[in-house]
Amino acid sequence: MIVSNKAIQRIAQLLATARTEPRSKLPASEAKLKTDEVTLSPEGRELQALQRRLAETPDVRREKVEALRAAIARGEYHVPAEKIAERIIEEHRLGE
Repeated sequence: MIVSNKAIQRIAQLLATARTEPRSKLPASEAKLKTDEVTLSPEGRELQALQRRLAETPDVRREKVEALRAAIARGEYHVPAEKIAERIIEEHRLGE
């Protein structure tokens, strides 16, 4: 294979043209036709709806917190010592 100076100049010219011209010269009508589309399965739509509902749900149930605060303030909130001891032992076992 013989590489001439003329061939090198032609390659350089093509590279220069490729760098300056836009990559896609599609007519506007063709560009509009090329779109991506995603279709979710019924399970995917259900998951999406559940995710929306979860995002709308507050992290803290304010009504319950307020009810507990009021019961504590009135001195009506009591937890049996046995329950506290059970939870301490349970937490200790989980940490092992």
